[in-house]
Amino acid sequence: TPVLSLGDSGLPFAGPDLLTRARPPQNANSNANAIGDARLIEYLKTNRNGVRFLAATLNANIAAPIILATGEPVMALGGFSGSDQILTTEQLAARIAQNEVRFFLLPTEQQSELARWVARNCASVPRNVWADGVRPAQGPGGAQELYRCGG
Repeated sequence: TPVLSLGDSGLPFAGPDLLTRARPPQNANSNANAIGDARLIEYLKTNRNGVRFLAATLNANIAAPIILATGEPVMALGGFSGSDQILTTEQLAARIAQNEVRFFLLPTEQQSELARWVARNCASVPRNVWADGVRPAQGPGGAQELYRCGG
């Protein structure tokens, strides 16, 4: 029933009551809209240039809509919840140098060591290139900034 009911994938539950609940409206662009807009997806795909991960994000909640919209791998720097540092800054720098990851979609308020390292060592991509207008792109956890590292 969780699959048929289209419930909350972050906090799924099962049971017969799901079969009687109203279904949410379907939107073909709902995955892209969850992270700001479809322009981000298009920008990442167009500028990927053979990099292993389409992008890296803070956690699985931000990565999931991009993965679902594209079918491409997205790295969650803080693991599922954003609180587990999966790499050291040295390991992250090596991944960038090895052409494994180039783009980072991170909260504008940098909280993790890896996010602060990216903000210091990578170029911010102008918002008007990857998002509608100049307003901060909203994702799970608030406003997001896109950074480009390496080539």
